[in-house]
Amino acid sequence: MYGRPKNNIPQRIVANVLDSLDGLKIALKEGGNFHTLFPLGLLIGVPVGLILGFTPGEWAISLFLFLMIVSFEIMNNAIEKTNDVISEDYNDKIKQAKNMASMAVFVWIIVCIVVVLFFAICHLTHWPWWKHMF
Repeated sequence: MYGRPKNNIPQRIVANVLDSLDGLKIALKEGGNFHTLFPLGLLIGVPVGLILGFTPGEWAISLFLFLMIVSFEIMNNAIEKTNDVISEDYNDKIKQAKNMASMAVFVWIIVCIVVVLFFAICHLTHWPWWKHMF
């Protein structure tokens, strides 16, 4: 905990929140694909939702998926930075770790695309999918 008081829970919570905000600042400044994914998700997701007339539930699901992509991209960048500190020389194991972290982001992008396509098909065919959920 880098010299923080171990028994003072409010101070630890505040310090953890500040560390998290620092992580967001780093992601915004040096975030690799974060700079591409974040605006691209907003530029595509918001107009699609507005055009199709997403329900509040669909907006919530879309926001959740978008935030999953963003959080996995931040984790991907953290793994890349950590591995670069371990060794800047080429290493097959480090390359595999970076590729697997990148694949985790890609999986969530595919999930998001599939879900948004599902929503689009439901809206275009006027099929109320949410009535069949429960």
